[in-house]
Amino acid sequence: MYGVPANLDLSRFKGTTLIQLGVGEFQMQFRFHPHLWISVEGRWEVRDSMGALVDETKENAKRVGLYIHPLLGKKVDGYSLDAPSLFANL
Repeated sequence: MYGVPANLDLSRFKGTTLIQLGVGEFQMQFRFHPHLWISVEGRWEVRDSMGALVDETKENAKRVGLYIHPLLGKKVDGYSLDAPSLFANL
């Protein structure tokens, strides 16, 4: 499926903690405690609470490193959806 579905229910992620990041060539996986995960394929970006870009999709040859590790250990307090292009942890 392309994009974020308007009826995507992320309520079960509220109160969980991000414990692992999986990095693949075409996919990012986010694993939460206890026993939840979500993956993102294609274009993605991570922004901080002020909206500044932290990291984004890049070709492997152009990537020096991943800068998404500060998300580890963070608790999900809420979320927002803007289908079909966006879901965000609040």
